[in-house]
Amino acid sequence: MTCVDGDELEPPWSRFPWIPMGSIGWRMGSGEGYQMSWGDYVERTIPDLAQAFAYLRRHPRAPRTWISWIARWLAELANDAVDYDDDDAPNPWHARVEDEQLVGDDVAYPVWVRNWLRDGGIAAPWVRPRGSDDPQLALRHNARELGW
Repeated sequence: MTCVDGDELEPPWSRFPWIPMGSIGWRMGSGEGYQMSWGDYVERTIPDLAQAFAYLRRHPRAPRTWISWIARWLAELANDAVDYDDDDAPNPWHARVEDEQLVGDDVAYPVWVRNWLRDGGIAAPWVRPRGSDDPQLALRHNARELGW
């Protein structure tokens, strides 16, 4: 797992900027294990709202599509009962996330480039562990990893 500043895990959108929020990549793809580890990490190390905001500010902003996910996490840390089933109700946590500038537009590409430079690029699926020597077989069995 990639860490920043010692043992600190990056937020999921920072570690896997090519997996959009809501993608199956977070449930059955390369991001699933990381997101589970990240959830355990923040549960252990980020007990309150002040530390959560400090943590989020140390990392690249999230794409705007992550706003509800971040808002829910912060609301849970604050023990704030927000009705997520009512899509029409204004969510004060969305405004807070916006005000704190924790999300933005067109923020994933610079993070992807940073990760590419830091990690030495992203290997093609057929050269990854458990991959195939044949690009056609890799595409057939690992298509979601290509992220068109």
